[in-house]
Amino acid sequence: MTKLLNNIRFKFEYLAHKKFFNEIYVAIFAAITVICWKFNSMLGLEIFLGALFLVVVFLDDLKYAIPILIFFLFNINFGFANNEVPKIIIYLVADVVLCLVYFTIKSGIHLKKMKSFIPLLGLSISQIIPIFWTAITVEYALYYIYFANLLYLVYYVVIVNGIKKGSLDILATTMSYLGVLVACQCIIKVYEIKPPIEELLNMWYYLGWGLCNEAGIMICLSIPFSFYLISKASQARIMFLHNLKIVISIAGIILTTSRGSYLCGFSETIVLYIVTFILSKEKFKYFNFIVYFFSILLITIAIFGNDSIKFYNDIIEKVFVRDLDDNGRVVLWKRAYELFNQSPKTIAFGPGIVAEITDVGSAYGNQPGWVAYHSTFFETMAMGGIIGLFFLGWHFASHYSNMIFTNKRFMVIIGIGSLFIDAYGMIDNSYYMYYYMLPLCVILACIDSKIYDRTQIDWQSLKTEKKSPLPKGARGFEII
Repeated sequence: MTKLLNNIRFKFEYLAHKKFFNEIYVAIFAAITVICWKFNSMLGLEIFLGALFLVVVFLDDLKYAIPILIFFLFNINFGFANNEVPKIIIYLVADVVLCLVYFTIKSGIHLKKMKSFIPLLGLSISQIIPIFWTAITVEYALYYIYFANLLYLVYYVVIVNGIKKGSLDILATTMSYLGVLVACQCIIKVYEIKPPIEELLNMWYYLGWGLCNEAGIMICLSIPFSFYLISKASQARIMFLHNLKIVISIAGIILTTSRGSYLCGFSETIVLYIVTFILSKEKFKYFNFIVYFFSILLITIAIFGNDSIKFYNDIIEKVFVRDLDDNGRVVLWKRAYELFNQSPKTIAFGPGIVAEITDVGSAYGNQPGWVAYHSTFFETMAMGGIIGLFFLGWHFASHYSNMIFTNKRFMVIIGIGSLFIDAYGMIDNSYYMYYYMLPLCVILACIDSKIYDRTQIDWQSLKTEKKSPLPKGARGFEII
């Protein structure tokens, strides 16, 4: 049996070193996600569970599960009531947890790998503490939101310990396809709605796993990873492939009808085109490609003439004129501060993430839900008070400083993209939302795994250097 497993592992690793393996491997899971989201969500979840089981049993590296772990929840095309989570979902999640726990036991826990552990642990504890003084409506699944950050922490711990080495490329490929698949879901949903052209930018719809504006956040999160892949590319056709992902993602952003996504997505795209040129492995090829690409784009715009101009004006009007208001956010932020400022206890530890329950719209219809304050800062203030804000600051500092130890292109491009999405999160929902936190935990795990790999390589080099005989008269070096 061991010989068979080693054989399968060897053959898969051999395929994994082929040039386009990551693209094909991840694209298959992305296609399955879009198809199953459209026709049969449960089939998609079962396929992903089966694939995860195969990775856990036959392979020795969770990096091959990255597309599965990130795309899994985007198969969901339906909503469910807060007081009854479908049993099949519970069974599937339990199976996923068992697979991951088994792999963790098998691979062990390495504390040195978990650079993001302490701030995530702090956020988990600060989310749980207010449960002791907040009135809870037990009959609703909202009760379990207090333990959401703990679940994300466990998810991170399992993945960071399960990834062996070289996960940044497959992570970047997966995230680049995440933008494409979410954009495709938006395109399909808009096609089903068939709104009049003049109402195209005024739609509001559910994708099952989230709202249209939440789709915008996820596309904005994914776009920088396509730029990272472009910066590494040495062939024009590879640049074209990744640029096509960006174009599809931007089309998806437009269809989300989200002002925040427009501002964040368009801004980061413009900045990253310039930054990617500076960091590009093949600057001349990249420059020529961009010239050709934008020439074709301008020709296409010119062909549609007045329609293109009208569409552009509609977007500008929506973002900067017609809807230029806070959309009730300031009221929510003031309310979060009022709850936070109730007593020394709530100032220190917060009133709790489910401090307020109200009727909210969802894919299942209107039902009781927790009030989201549409800001990472105010959400954290309400969730965990000053303690929560402290650990959030620690988490941000850890996240950005850890990127320094990856590689120059990843640090700069993904770092800039993260700045845009974190700034966006200060005026909308990102942190503590499951659709955002689960991919984020995978990203953190891959970065931390890369740092660990690098330190291991440096340590091995150091030991080799110490064992090597020095030339006569050489003094060697000291470890300070």
